[in-house]
Amino acid sequence: MKIIIFFMLTLSFNAFSQNYIDGLTVYKKMISSYKNKEKYDDKGVVINSYIRYGVPEKPVGSLVFRTKYLKGKRFEFVWSDESSKKLKIGKNSIVVENKNIVKILNGRKSHMNNINDALSAVGGVTDGVSYLIPAFLFGFIDVANIKHIELDKNILVDFAKYKLRVTLDHGGVYYYWLDENYLIRKYLSTISIKEGVLVNTEIIIRK
Repeated sequence: MKIIIFFMLTLSFNAFSQNYIDGLTVYKKMISSYKNKEKYDDKGVVINSYIRYGVPEKPVGSLVFRTKYLKGKRFEFVWSDESSKKLKIGKNSIVVENKNIVKILNGRKSHMNNINDALSAVGGVTDGVSYLIPAFLFGFIDVANIKHIELDKNILVDFAKYKLRVTLDHGGVYYYWLDENYLIRKYLSTISIKEGVLVNTEIIIRK
């Protein structure tokens, strides 16, 4: 009996380890895929919704965004809480050209010392999307602060090939849906803001 139990535990451990390795491999491929990009363009939407005591509510707000990147030459990140027709450099944007970094927030322009600070400075008003893709493009992301990664077989979307569940050291859990090129097509985070109340942030990225 002890031998059977030991054998079953061994199989379970090996399956868990293999799942972790597979997830880590896919995550590293995602990092490399963005870091090696010479050119990148996307558009997307961010949707926020609440879950109160286990009951999902209707979305409470959204914003649209676009990213344009030409390695070593130019970077643009523009967002709007109105419509995609407002996605023009001017009101809310970050532009990098010839090492000149400009942040424009509500029409007010300021020069930043580095792109990391510029992206982080608007993280709150963009629900984190300002950092999601650009951080990969500029090589700010690694696996140092990741506690656990696993492949989730329950994908449930037709545009994704992989789904990752990533747990960070501080306990946050995030989901990434990736296409066949290891690029993010959907992202989801769930954060507890007070007892019984969670906020979902869903980001959908279109090419």
